[in-house]
Amino acid sequence: MVPDVIGVRKSGIVDAFEVQSTKDPLDNLLQRLEEGFARYCPNVRGAFKLCNPNRPSRRFMIQLVSEDCAALAFYGIAPVKTALADFYSIAVRWFADLGHPTDKVAVRGPSHPRTYQSFERVDRKLKSNGFEGIVSVELVSLAPEAKIPGQDYLLTAWASLKNRNAYIVSRTSIVHLAKPEVMPLAKKVILGIQPSYCIGYTRPHRLGPSMYAVGIAQGLGPDGYGIPGEMTTAEEAEFESISHWGTGVHARVWEKGLLRDVYPWNFLNRAQLEAEIADVRLEEWILKDRERGKLERAGDGIRFWQLEPEQIPGVRGALEKAELALRLE
Repeated sequence: MVPDVIGVRKSGIVDAFEVQSTKDPLDNLLQRLEEGFARYCPNVRGAFKLCNPNRPSRRFMIQLVSEDCAALAFYGIAPVKTALADFYSIAVRWFADLGHPTDKVAVRGPSHPRTYQSFERVDRKLKSNGFEGIVSVELVSLAPEAKIPGQDYLLTAWASLKNRNAYIVSRTSIVHLAKPEVMPLAKKVILGIQPSYCIGYTRPHRLGPSMYAVGIAQGLGPDGYGIPGEMTTAEEAEFESISHWGTGVHARVWEKGLLRDVYPWNFLNRAQLEAEIADVRLEEWILKDRERGKLERAGDGIRFWQLEPEQIPGVRGALEKAELALRLE
């Protein structure tokens, strides 16, 4: 399995492009990209880029669903059998409660085809056979006239025991981070899959909020293909930052006290809270000044750090100065 396109920059850095088809769940894309990159030396590996060849028109997006999406990303989830079953159950119930039931599911595991299947068919099989041997699940509630399940969604959720990551994404026209029901959802997922680090953010759909969670750039540049030389300086910096996080995920940098960046919602583990900034622990530093956000307990060993948009730039600068944020400028 190889990516659709391999590109080599003048510097010798190799990038991989993948075009998502109607049958491609996330795990298939990740495997092709990883296997394609495995043949190159680590020092020449560039970034993964996802392209959507059938993006809905802007008119379609404005009329039916919001462009912005709210996302929760979970890193370092517990490698236990119950994690995927709990995540699946929570996502199915949440989609239904929001009035947008699950339409398609992709499951990676024994006796399951590695394509999107109808929810009813997969749900019957999972209820009959259980989650033994299941590696990942991806659920989608489709937008009207959807063509590509992995792209044309109202709601989507994915969890993988192989990658030990998960995400839940919703159009903000359905639910956004300020909604009171989102925090109970986050706490349920944290209790069920026991992640080490979580973030909550808002990102335009065209820029791939789900792909952003796993460190894959999408939608940058004039045509959304992220081609070097066609992107603006700001887009080039964002592209490098997103790709850098893909490396951070594999290195599990949150266990070393590092954060990906500063977001409206941050769920921090003990290593992150104990990290040093301005000669004090990060937890103490946050509590010293209200302009650094609010900190409260969110689960066993996890603290919820919430910031207002206007607070983020100053806090981000302080964390970058202390070398606690992995974000690149």
